[in-house]
Amino acid sequence: MAAHVPRRLASFLWHGQQSQGIVFDNAIVALVDEKTGQRGNTNPHITFENVRLLPPCRPNIVVAVGRNYVDHAAQMGVEVPSEPLIFLKPNTSVIASGEAIVYPAWLSAKV
Repeated sequence: MAAHVPRRLASFLWHGQQSQGIVFDNAIVALVDEKTGQRGNTNPHITFENVRLLPPCRPNIVVAVGRNYVDHAAQMGVEVPSEPLIFLKPNTSVIASGEAIVYPAWLSAKV
């Protein structure tokens, strides 16, 4: 019996069109063929060199937990809180693989 290989979904730009696909080894199989609009096994296998990866999802908001482990609290020079420290981040905090993290010029260097 063959081993089960987990599959990953990817969002990407290909020929100027945003699309989704399933990652297999070093290629993505588009869920919908952009040229024909058809779903199925005949969709093109697209290599990573020919696409621009996009964020895997675009949530409305990101819920995060801060200082939730000892090493992180120690890095900050504070104690681990007795209750979870919940904070929100904008959906723009989710970026694509390899995309640059851009800090606003007015932001403190302490981030």
